[in-house]
Amino acid sequence: MHDDQQQAGTVSRQVAGISGEGFRHVALLAGSQEQYLAEMTGFVRAALARDEPVLVAVPAFRAGPLRQALGADAGQVTWADMAE
Repeated sequence: MHDDQQQAGTVSRQVAGISGEGFRHVALLAGSQEQYLAEMTGFVRAALARDEPVLVAVPAFRAGPLRQALGADAGQVTWADMAE
């Protein structure tokens, strides 16, 4: 996969059929809940600061703590339960 990038514990791949930087799928490899929340909140807030739409698809057990960590910013995110 020549389009893959690996940076600071994340794996990112440009999605086929989407031109430019229109969509990016990022997976996070976190060693702890604290690291997960720190990385995810930073990533989401950075995208929101760039006025980018944000879709977070995580299992329900991850969504609650992440929504809480994001505070008011959580309302600007589209959420999906990836277990559904």
